[in-house]
Amino acid sequence: MRAGRRQLRGGRREAAEVEAPALSRLRSPGRLRCCPVGPGRLCCRSVRPGRSVGPACQGGRMGFGVQITVDAHDPGKLAEFWALALGYVVQPPPPGFDDWPTFLVSIGIPQDQHDRASALVDPDGAGPRLFFQKVPEDKTAKNRVHLDVNVGAGSDDRQAAARAHQATLEAAGATLLRVVDEPGGWCLVMQDPEGNEFCLQ
Repeated sequence: MRAGRRQLRGGRREAAEVEAPALSRLRSPGRLRCCPVGPGRLCCRSVRPGRSVGPACQGGRMGFGVQITVDAHDPGKLAEFWALALGYVVQPPPPGFDDWPTFLVSIGIPQDQHDRASALVDPDGAGPRLFFQKVPEDKTAKNRVHLDVNVGAGSDDRQAAARAHQATLEAAGATLLRVVDEPGGWCLVMQDPEGNEFCLQ
């Protein structure tokens, strides 16, 4: 079987391009979403059971991964807030290290720079990584890009689910700015502890 696989951080293989006849020999073909990329060839993306995904390929190519980067005064503290907001976890240190300080020392990062960044990952491996980097300047204007946190998905009462999460996040330092109730949709517009806007819906 001929296969070209993209190796991801942590050793996880996300996608493969395989010859069509070989697809039946893959260990879990029911968990792959494939589309043709040429005569007798398929481009496939792994699919977690029960998770809805978009098209596997765009014009015969895999979509690009994305990381969301956030400027912060205190990356570690802001990362903890967003872990709570999104159900994410702080990214574990590389294999062979019990914690991040030990790893940073091993690559020559001075101790006074250990607070310059933090990162979050989706424990299910589906959502994008969030990277928080330390900057000296304050936020001075409304974000041109923000996150919509869809906490009401699958709930019988989406607004109640959003309100419950609102209370949790306010206890962690978030602020409610306003409620949007329009024909196009309903959401709670909020700010995180450093003033970045986001929406709960």
